[in-house]
Amino acid sequence: MNDRRQRRKESGGSPHTPGVEHTEYGSSTSTELGPNEQSAPGNNSTSTSRASASSAGEAVTLGTIEFDLVRNAFLHSARLRYYEWKSRFLLLCIVALGTAGVSSLLESFVSAGVIAGISALLAAIDLVYDYRGQARTHGDLRRKYYELLAELRSLPLPNHNDLLRLRSEIIRITSSEPTEYRAADAIAYNEACDTLGIKRDYQLYVPVRARLLRNLCPFYGMHFMTNAERAASLTATRPWWFF
Repeated sequence: MNDRRQRRKESGGSPHTPGVEHTEYGSSTSTELGPNEQSAPGNNSTSTSRASASSAGEAVTLGTIEFDLVRNAFLHSARLRYYEWKSRFLLLCIVALGTAGVSSLLESFVSAGVIAGISALLAAIDLVYDYRGQARTHGDLRRKYYELLAELRSLPLPNHNDLLRLRSEIIRITSSEPTEYRAADAIAYNEACDTLGIKRDYQLYVPVRARLLRNLCPFYGMHFMTNAERAASLTATRPWWFF
């Protein structure tokens, strides 16, 4: 199991959805949280997995469950589209290289043996990396998260036991997930914030390099600051003469 499935909040508090009112079952308090109390990928001060389990002293809230489900569904939708595109492009190249028209056109530049070798190499890549299989995996995971979200929305007034059961299901699904790509997860986090109407201050700043390579590089250990944290850091380092 990946490290992200085993991480907990270092502060010992409960995982919260940023900027959303959270009612803790069994308590009469309702808290609106700031940017430092979110379960953001790469947030060193509040490092938690996308399916962090509830232990003693950790409250399970309706907002947290809903946010995790939406976020995970968006993540696997993006990964599904990426692997589907990769699989179809690879298949297109293999089929095109096998046609007489494309082969005769390319023979003006390279020999027929080179064309056959490239076609065989692409077929081997498709077989070994199994992009279609990876797309199916992410499609199945997306479906499971949406099914849990539909179940959550169907409950007129979910009680604490309902939320604990849904949290357990999320953890069970997370245990079968492939390698996490943290930049892709951060982008899915922001998309979930937009969908649920969470302020942009609580969303994560994802650098351009991480956005471009989000499906290629896992970016382990990278710290994604919130927009509010980044604005504060830029203000703190700005020279006095800068307006």
